[in-house]
This record gives sequence, structure tokens and C-alpha cells, in this order.
Amino acid sequence: MIRRFIKILIDRKKRNEKFKKDFKNKTGVDLNDIHIHRDGPSQ
Repeated sequence: MIRRFIKILIDRKKRNEKFKKDFKNKTGVDLNDIHIHRDGPSQ
């Protein structure tokens, strides 16, 4: 059961990385560089 859970997490991580790469290629926006600050403008 733990192995299955870890496999699911690893698969999700791979899909997420692929999505970020595809999103950057399509839009030019790097999701890894987005910083959201609640108390002021981003720096």
C-alpha cells in the first residue's frame, strides 16, 4: 500500500513537471518563477 502511494506521488510529480514545461512553451510564462505576496508587490 505504501509503495502504491509513493508510485502515485512520483507519477503526479512527473505529470506536474511535464505540464509546467508544456505551459512555458505555449505561453512563455515560467510557473516556477511566479511569486505571490499578500502584503505587497513582488520583488
